[in-house]
Amino acid sequence: MLNGILELDGAALPDRRVLLISEDMTRLLASTMTNETGGFEFPLRDSESQSRVTVVAKIQGPVLAISHRVIDLAREGPGPHTIRIDSSSDRFHTLRGHVNSNQGWPPYLFFYADPVHLPAVPAPLENFFNTIDEQVVESWFFQQRIEGANFDIRVQQGAYRIDVHYSSKSRPQPEIQEVENYWMSHVKDDGGETAQFEAPFSSYLLQVDRDRSLDITVAPVRTEDQR
Repeated sequence: MLNGILELDGAALPDRRVLLISEDMTRLLASTMTNETGGFEFPLRDSESQSRVTVVAKIQGPVLAISHRVIDLAREGPGPHTIRIDSSSDRFHTLRGHVNSNQGWPPYLFFYADPVHLPAVPAPLENFFNTIDEQVVESWFFQQRIEGANFDIRVQQGAYRIDVHYSSKSRPQPEIQEVENYWMSHVKDDGGETAQFEAPFSSYLLQVDRDRSLDITVAPVRTEDQR
């Protein structure tokens, strides 16, 4: 049995996804969640107990990070193996966002972030960023409900696809045949770039190599209800 502990800033991190990946980083061998003390364990077959494996921990709040550790089971044994993440290190930066609208305001907004490339993580492991288990892949890595106009989060250095939008789950009244949603129409980052989006629910690719700030404009889009 391979076992370990996941820690964030010196404290045990419960309820986080941990993956066991093959030595060549191409196959998912097992998937589990950390327990209340940050512990995790994987059963190992005899053929795996003498090989190298990679453990991948997905931290989807309160910071965004993916940490991996290559373990030589024949030399290091079954553990416990500790995975430590320090969000105060120079590998983490603060992402701040401000949302405004030129027309109305939704009941709330959702902020989405998906890591695309993280320099500290080997490229083959990018295929597992949104993996839950053998049958399930997440639609997004991180989602946060925004009640006001501002948000901020600490993220690991890398490239992320960013999205802010509101999608109504309610059905329209009989006299109203459309549902009003909100989507990003413009994004201006602190590097001076401004992106304009023509299609609803587009995403913005952001390089996080320092503290970053985004000014996001949302606009209503009326979508026919598919009944």
